[in-house]
Amino acid sequence: MKEKPTISELDRARLEFEREKWQVEASLQREELALKREELARSRWINPLVIAVLAAAAAAFGNAGVTLISSYQQLKLEQERSTTTQKLNAEQAKEALRLEQTKSEAARILEVVKTNDPDKAAANLKFLIETGLIAEEGTRKEIQRYLQNREPGKGISLPTVQSGPPPVLPPIDDQAIICKLPPTVGDKAREAVIAALRDEPLSLTLGATSPLMLFNTSRHQSVVLPGLYERATVLGAITPDDLILSVHLLVSKQDTDQSSAYRAPTGEQLRSYLIAIVSRLGVQLTASLGSNVPCGFIR
Repeated sequence: MKEKPTISELDRARLEFEREKWQVEASLQREELALKREELARSRWINPLVIAVLAAAAAAFGNAGVTLISSYQQLKLEQERSTTTQKLNAEQAKEALRLEQTKSEAARILEVVKTNDPDKAAANLKFLIETGLIAEEGTRKEIQRYLQNREPGKGISLPTVQSGPPPVLPPIDDQAIICKLPPTVGDKAREAVIAALRDEPLSLTLGATSPLMLFNTSRHQSVVLPGLYERATVLGAITPDDLILSVHLLVSKQDTDQSSAYRAPTGEQLRSYLIAIVSRLGVQLTASLGSNVPCGFIR
């Protein structure tokens, strides 16, 4: 017959049961607490307020990024515009300097050949080369070639009035004409210029062709200036970009070869003559070269 458990054994069994029960309940509570914490963490991110804040923050960052990129592109555009403007200004200044140099050199050449003696004119041209007063390389080579091939007593010279008071000529700029040539026209430009000047109303005949083109007319009744007789000399230079002409005109009311009867034209008479040249050149060169050729006065 079994012995009945003592009271102490029952108490211990009850305590052991309570302990296990408490442990299970504690474990369940911990799991429940962990689940609540996880749920609470999830609820923070799916909360409408949190979502709205996150969306606003994302929009703000997006706008900031767009603004930053736009500012960078605008700065880059301004820098490119500034660089382009600087290059354009530099090119314009360079072109203006080149044109001014061409005008000055054409004026020097015209002045030194204003003599009845071709040998003296050649000596003057040689002086310009040796002193560096002709800086344009193409013009220098042409003048040097001309001086090497020139025969004594022959060559370019502009006749001057031999007797009577010297004519008062307008400044060289008022007698200078420039035409902007299209690129790569080569010898076609020279041929077109010769054709434009040889017909009425100008009737200019080509004489010397190196280093410059020298056109002149013998005494004849002027078509441009009715009632007057004229003697004209035109000195021309063709560069890769331009045609430059310097005009020397004398007029007389008498049908005579005497130099003393000829005087410089008035400003209005000279302007009418230059306008006739400019008009004739513009039409002839445009037709011959197949491209618009603007001509005007050098100022």
